[in-house]
Amino acid sequence: MNNYLLKWSCNEKHAYKTGISKDHSRLLENRFGRTSKFYHPGYDLFAIEELASVYCSSESYSLARAAAFGMEHVFRAFCPKDFQLEEYFDLPSGTLDGMGGITEFFLLPDYLTEERLIEIFNRANNNVWQLNKKLKSYHGTVSAEMNF
Repeated sequence: MNNYLLKWSCNEKHAYKTGISKDHSRLLENRFGRTSKFYHPGYDLFAIEELASVYCSSESYSLARAAAFGMEHVFRAFCPKDFQLEEYFDLPSGTLDGMGGITEFFLLPDYLTEERLIEIFNRANNNVWQLNKKLKSYHGTVSAEMNF
């Protein structure tokens, strides 16, 4: 599972988005492109840039997904969403209605820079082998599979 960090720009303003995807090689095209099953016309209003990602893997989909959710929870706790997208980007009300992932957007808190956030993701990605190793040790265990 891929935990990604994206920068969305519109009307000379920027916001960030974290999320989870099975795709990690062509994320922007497959998740936010016009041919994506998730496509929303609101995506075309933004310049979307992939800044960083952390890819964890396991033979067990449920274990990899649980690990990715754990990472996403930490990222969201670190950078919570506390603004309205349409208002912030000066878009007409209702423009982004029905667009998925709205709660995963955030603005950088005063104590954090974009460079530092990218560094945190990169450091997590450099150490993800430890998580993957731990996930491999849990694969197939009754207690791990029952909990997920």
